[in-house]
Amino acid sequence: MINLTFMFWNTGGRQPVEQVVALVKERRVDILILAEWPSPVVRLLEGLNSGGPARYSLLFTLQSFGSSYFSGGVTSW
Repeated sequence: MINLTFMFWNTGGRQPVEQVVALVKERRVDILILAEWPSPVVRLLEGLNSGGPARYSLLFTLQSFGSSYFSGGVTSW
């Protein structure tokens, strides 16, 4: 059986790098989902991948879809 640990955090436009890194490492999070994280995420990824082999990478951001993708609201998905 595969066990995955997810963590979601709405940062409210802040970058609490140290707090996110500490919690992810403490809880051994496999998949981290962040809302309202201001770009770039380089410092966060450096913190998450410090002290061992690189385990975390950026999959995508909703910003990469462009604002037209969300123009119809959530119901248009």
